[in-house]
Amino acid sequence: MKITSPEGLQQTQPENVKPKNAPLGSNDFGKVLKEALEKPGLNSGIQQSDRLPEPHPVQSFGNSNSESTYIDKTSQVINLMDSYARSLSNPRKTLKEIEPELMTFVDEARDLHKEYVNSGNVDSGLKNILEDLLRAARLESARFNRGDYLDSE
Repeated sequence: MKITSPEGLQQTQPENVKPKNAPLGSNDFGKVLKEALEKPGLNSGIQQSDRLPEPHPVQSFGNSNSESTYIDKTSQVINLMDSYARSLSNPRKTLKEIEPELMTFVDEARDLHKEYVNSGNVDSGLKNILEDLLRAARLESARFNRGDYLDSE
């Protein structure tokens, strides 16, 4: 196989293409633009339209503001449950110190569930969460009163 140098290759250029080092005239772009704008039917398909309206912000993912209030209250009851669980795991706290936290958690869970059911809201997902919270509160109250957390020493 014979390898030739780049000088031996001949490059062919079409006749209507200008060489790369040929200077462009200042009028070339203007001429092309003018020709493009003068073509018939170019602007006929374009219509001016009104601007799109601004999007509205999403208020909440629930049905109403009252539902978002219940979501906030549910979050507060969950925080009470977390606080109670942290207190139980703290070896420096006595059961006598922990009992008010448990009673607050139980009372808030019961009151929130009762209030939500009486309000007539139909969000079954939130209702299920509130029922689970109430069930957990009652279970913890039963365990606490039964003495499950007493030291056996």
